[in-house]
Amino acid sequence: MLPPVHTDHPILGVNGALVNATLWNASNTARFFRSPANAPAAVAEMSAIPELRQTWAFTITSLEHYQFIGGPFFNSLYSKSEPLLWLSTDPVLLDSLMRAKIDKARKQGGFENISEEIRTLEFAETLGVGSTRIKKATIIDVN
Repeated sequence: MLPPVHTDHPILGVNGALVNATLWNASNTARFFRSPANAPAAVAEMSAIPELRQTWAFTITSLEHYQFIGGPFFNSLYSKSEPLLWLSTDPVLLDSLMRAKIDKARKQGGFENISEEIRTLEFAETLGVGSTRIKKATIIDVN
């Protein structure tokens, strides 16, 4: 079994497209994972770096396994699976859609939503990386 692509994260909210391309893909970032005050801003600012944005054509993510609580460490008891792949040029939208799925699974499991205090996605949206407006998303089924 492969580990989940998206998980919740106590400091960053959603551990997915933005975090994978920034903090998990850079060196000397451990200090951010320990700082609720700095981590969301660091992810947003790193994701807005022009040199990174020029090479970031799209994000593809599998929903084969995603985890709704206990992340970023794998716990199969709190994972869900859907036979879907998502592809988008907007990593903020992908993480926002996954946040909605994670929150729905958390609610079904009797857990609270990811904290509204964690503003990673909103910070990235402010910097022009993408959109958090999932109701305006266009989803095309290519089945």
